[in-house]
Amino acid sequence: MSFVAGSMRREAGIRMLPRSSTSRAVVERVGGVDDDERAGVEVWARLLHVLAAPLLIRHPFMPLTLELAPLLGPRIAYLISVGDYELGDLELLERHVAVGDRVLEIGGGAGLTAAMSALRSEQPVVVVEPDTRLFPLIRRQVELNGGAVELVHAAVLGEPTSATLDFY
Repeated sequence: MSFVAGSMRREAGIRMLPRSSTSRAVVERVGGVDDDERAGVEVWARLLHVLAAPLLIRHPFMPLTLELAPLLGPRIAYLISVGDYELGDLELLERHVAVGDRVLEIGGGAGLTAAMSALRSEQPVVVVEPDTRLFPLIRRQVELNGGAVELVHAAVLGEPTSATLDFY
């Protein structure tokens, strides 16, 4: 299964259309509504199961090198590999974060937006994330792209509370 940005390659039932500078990437479903995505996720499930080490890829549309680790799970790994995971957020950061900006990210997830923020701002990014299992992945995504990150173990809540909350 391979995906090449900017071409009209068709493999594994998915056709990647060229990305214009003003539009989101388009993954056109060929065949059933969810069959192709399901097939891609199944391939990633098998791949993540047999990998001896995390896999490094280049993002199809952004200037990012990314690590796909089993912790992400097959669906997120698949969406990252085809460029569809958080692409709108990445495009906003690409357009609006400038050198010298300071970025605070609430919810670090897979670390893609932190990596893009650090790349664009050339400053360390502060990421607030309640799931400490994601810390090494977020740090790795940022460092793979020449940035630095400060990770804060916390959750942002709507209502003030003194209670202890379980998160994973």
